[in-house]
Amino acid sequence: MALFTAHHWRRKSWTLLCFRDYAGSSSLLWLPWYIPEQFIREGRFKREADGRTSLVYPGAVHTRFEHSLGVMHLAGEIAQRFLSDQEEIRLVRLAGLLHDLGHGPFSHVSEDLLDKFCDREKIQVPEETQPHELVTWGIIMCNAELGKKLSDRDREAIISLLSGTRGDRLLKDIVSGPLDADKQDYLLRDSYYCGVRYGVYDLDRLLETLEVIDDGNERVLAISEDGVHALEQFVLAKYYMNTQVYRHRVRLITDAMLVRAIEPGHCGR
Repeated sequence: MALFTAHHWRRKSWTLLCFRDYAGSSSLLWLPWYIPEQFIREGRFKREADGRTSLVYPGAVHTRFEHSLGVMHLAGEIAQRFLSDQEEIRLVRLAGLLHDLGHGPFSHVSEDLLDKFCDREKIQVPEETQPHELVTWGIIMCNAELGKKLSDRDREAIISLLSGTRGDRLLKDIVSGPLDADKQDYLLRDSYYCGVRYGVYDLDRLLETLEVIDDGNERVLAISEDGVHALEQFVLAKYYMNTQVYRHRVRLITDAMLVRAIEPGHCGR
């Protein structure tokens, strides 16, 4: 979903941006006016999405900027179907936009190093929580530019949604779960920019057949019986992208070289 125009249309709380998605069709995207465009166009949003994958697939030079817009859009589409509270829909969209801020340079290379040197006992981080998620929450809560536009209450709500501590589990499932907007976007996007078909699945059918079910005392995102084949496509797309792209031998070799280059900087402090 690569932005191709800087023209804006304004309404009370949103800025309309026109973008071209990975299928090549024009679409419209409402961006919250209170998220500075400069903030999402630069800095952490502009980091390359997949590290050194471009050494194997030269087209894979897209950034987390496009991905973050895509996740916000898809999360909003899902939320509109299953949530009636407009405030919750707004928070889900914002969580989708900001969910990847904590990813460091070279993507998973820096994540591996963070995980290796993270003192979980000292910072009391749960085993299921990844260090880059803590970085994301810290940026959302402490970034000065976001602080000018989002209230502390909004930022705390977004963090609690991303961490799964805000009310209904469904809210987190939409942004980060087995059928989340994150995977829905990056599989198609990475496949498109890498020039491969491994990550292609029927997004429209998957979205059509999503449903919400009760799991004990919680509501969770699920798939209806009619969507089984779309789900199979989705699962296989993730498997093939992992084996053929994300864990390609050249990518793994270059990642290991980067880790060896960066690691002494920490050990020599």
